[in-house]
Amino acid sequence: MANREILTEWVDAFNSKNIEAIMELYADTAALCLVAKYPLIGIGRNSVKKIYRWLFSSGQRTCIPKNVFEDGDNLILEWRDTAGFYACEVIQFRCNKIISQRSYQEKLPHLKSEQLSFRSN
Repeated sequence: MANREILTEWVDAFNSKNIEAIMELYADTAALCLVAKYPLIGIGRNSVKKIYRWLFSSGQRTCIPKNVFEDGDNLILEWRDTAGFYACEVIQFRCNKIISQRSYQEKLPHLKSEQLSFRSN
């Protein structure tokens, strides 16, 4: 299966909050890191699954792909959701499985929740 096909399956499973389908895409020793206000790092399928359970319990996200860049076994997905949240997934594949994923999420929603603003004079 091609990496882009795996990505399409990830997007479909993510949007339906199907943790079991998502977990089928990861290698047993996969690493997942959500880089946001407070980074979450999971190594191994059980830890990755816990992160997805937490992520899906914290609100609805709909992955709308904007750009996909591929270089060998590495893929970058830029996406947004319907609320205007933006993220970028950096995914590494081996033997048709995700072995590493770093999710970079924009800081703006975190700044808004803390009521910080920046204004030019």
